[in-house]
Amino acid sequence: MKNKMKPSHKEETTALMKVGGHVTALIIAIEEYQPRQSGKIPKVDFAKADAEAFSNVLDKMYPDSEIHRILLIDSLATSMSVQSGFKEAIFSTGPEDLLIIYYAGHGFHNGLSNLITVWDSNGHDLSGTSLNLRDSVFDPVAKSDCQRLLIFIDSCAEHLEDQFKGRSIISELNDAEFKEFINIDQYVGIFLSCSPGQKSYSHAGISHGVWSYHLVQALSGNAPDAIDSHSVITDTSLRDYLSTSVRRYITKNMSVSTIQNPIVHSSASNRFFICKVNNAEAEITPENDFTNLSFKPEAIFFSHVETRAYSKLPGFSKSKGHFVPDSVNKKSTEFARELIREEVADEIESYYQDAKRFFKLRRDDFGTGDYSLDTDFFRYWVDVRQTPDDPGEIQIIRCLSVRDGAEEDLNKIDEIFDAIFDRVVCRIYGRGPDFDIVVRRLEEVEKKYGGRLDESERKQLVTYYFQNEVRLVFDLADRRVSICARQKSSFLEMLKLAKTIALGDPQEPIKYLSKDSQRV
Repeated sequence: MKNKMKPSHKEETTALMKVGGHVTALIIAIEEYQPRQSGKIPKVDFAKADAEAFSNVLDKMYPDSEIHRILLIDSLATSMSVQSGFKEAIFSTGPEDLLIIYYAGHGFHNGLSNLITVWDSNGHDLSGTSLNLRDSVFDPVAKSDCQRLLIFIDSCAEHLEDQFKGRSIISELNDAEFKEFINIDQYVGIFLSCSPGQKSYSHAGISHGVWSYHLVQALSGNAPDAIDSHSVITDTSLRDYLSTSVRRYITKNMSVSTIQNPIVHSSASNRFFICKVNNAEAEITPENDFTNLSFKPEAIFFSHVETRAYSKLPGFSKSKGHFVPDSVNKKSTEFARELIREEVADEIESYYQDAKRFFKLRRDDFGTGDYSLDTDFFRYWVDVRQTPDDPGEIQIIRCLSVRDGAEEDLNKIDEIFDAIFDRVVCRIYGRGPDFDIVVRRLEEVEKKYGGRLDESERKQLVTYYFQNEVRLVFDLADRRVSICARQKSSFLEMLKLAKTIALGDPQEPIKYLSKDSQRV
């Protein structure tokens, strides 16, 4: 067929940048603070390199937009110039424009407010010589026309606490103040490099802050895990990528005993994508070459999709004015998430206790969210959405990704989660396979090995059923290949099943099955 039907997005996300809007970026970084006989603020390694890399990536993110940069680094980032920069950036941003604020330096909470240091801050009077984020950013934005805002803060207070103990009340940036700022009518994403009480690390191996380095990699389009199935970077895909990649890098490359958990606050009712990925510049896999599709523990995730009627969700009550939606939309999905929040929280708490026991972890070894549990060994998360073809039905999607392939760790993970998964999912990166070629190749498999093939070009979905009803599913709209079992199994059983499916090598780029695969 010559007329290809392009797959539609399964979940609507709004573009953060409006057509015709312009970008204002205020970029602040202090690596070397003002020289002083006493009270000098400690150096922040690689802050300058981080800010310059962030500034450069903006051209890739918004190639068709006018970008106004206000770049304040080291001695240019005085108290007066930074305050002036905030005013200029905020009040020159209209409702259709985008404001971006990036900060690399020392930040802290003084018992009342979150503050960031500037070049001429004085360690003997930190509160009096630093800038209050509420006064400088949050309140002015609330009074302005700005409706689209991204804030990136790579900061911690550890060095300040070490050097100026007893001089003032110093603690990490307070999370509650950022949450309070998020407005339901805005498109706001606040990305913080670490959780309260943690250090934001830098590393000489990359000559950058670890978080800022991975942030720039993602926004450059160089991190496939940060790109969603529609070649865009969303607030949630960036959040998930930073959470995983930062922890993984520190675990594998740095000899430190503590962890760094990035956190994100965004306007939950307004899902948005930050930028599109320019596939023309990105390194892509040749069309129909499945070399990168690998069913190894670190390259896949395990999943199970539970479906429930909207009216059967806990807390749903017609007497309270609740009703079953007749369309798939953000508000209905968010309401469903709220109805199921307590149930998921109980589930996450149970796995948290088991993980502490099996891996002998401490509370600070975990990254937790309302719908996720994150450790150095695995990440477990729950997603909730309406069924695309049935708005009166909810899908509860439980997922597990594994970070360490050591046999002992895999066995522990298997004991924690038991038999709750029925599919193994591998993401498709690069250009991906053509629908017609997938169908033709699997038709050959069907002819040679038996089984059954189903296809839907409208849905961009191809499913091959083995004779024992195990399924190999190419969901080209969602850019995923899945192996689905007949029933829920343990994590290790699903991994064993996946390994029997061969997806090819450079010499045979479309080899979906090998003779060994018939053992499934």
